[in-house]
Amino acid sequence: MLLITADQVQYCQLTYTIDDELQTIDGMSYRDMLFIKVYSFPKEQRLDAVEKAKFVSLENKGRFLVILVEENENYVIWQQTNQAQIKVEQPQEIPISEIDLEQLVAKMRNVGGIKIEDRRYKLKIYPRCFIGNEAVIWLMESLQLSQENAIRLGQRLIDEKWIHHVTDDHSFKNEYLFYRFYWDEK
Repeated sequence: MLLITADQVQYCQLTYTIDDELQTIDGMSYRDMLFIKVYSFPKEQRLDAVEKAKFVSLENKGRFLVILVEENENYVIWQQTNQAQIKVEQPQEIPISEIDLEQLVAKMRNVGGIKIEDRRYKLKIYPRCFIGNEAVIWLMESLQLSQENAIRLGQRLIDEKWIHHVTDDHSFKNEYLFYRFYWDEK
C-alpha cells in the first residue's frame, strides 16, 4: 500500500466491463498503471482510511497495488486494475459544410496534396487529373474524415464547381475514376 498526494497521480476516464456491459468510470493512472476507486473517506477520518487501505491490500493478497491518495477534502483508496482501459475520445469530425473549399483545393493541389498528372485510359490521355479513390484516402487522412464524409466532401467539390469527372459521366465516387480541378482545364 502507498500513501501519496493527488499531484502525483493523473485522473482519467476508464472503460470497464461490468456485468457484460462496457461502462465509463472515473479512474486514475500512476506509473503507467490504472486504478479504480474503491473507497473514499473525509479528511478527518485519516486513520480509518489508512486502516481500510491496509485491509484492502491484505484482502487481495498483493495481487494488485492499493494506493491511498490524499486529495483536497478527502482520502481515496484506489486499487490497481488490469481489466480497464483509458477511454479514448474519438476526435470530432469537422462538418463538411463548414470546410472552406478554396483553402481545401489549394491544399489538395499543393505539395503533399493529391497526385495530379496526365493519365491514360483506353488509349486516350486525360491531362492533369487525379483518381477518385486516392482523393478519398487523402481527404480521410488529412482532415480525419470517415470514408463516407470524404465522399460527401468530394461530391460537394463537384456540386460547387471546384472539380468534375473528366467526361462529366460520374458523381464523386471512391473508385478508379479520373477527376480534374476546373483550374487545370485548358
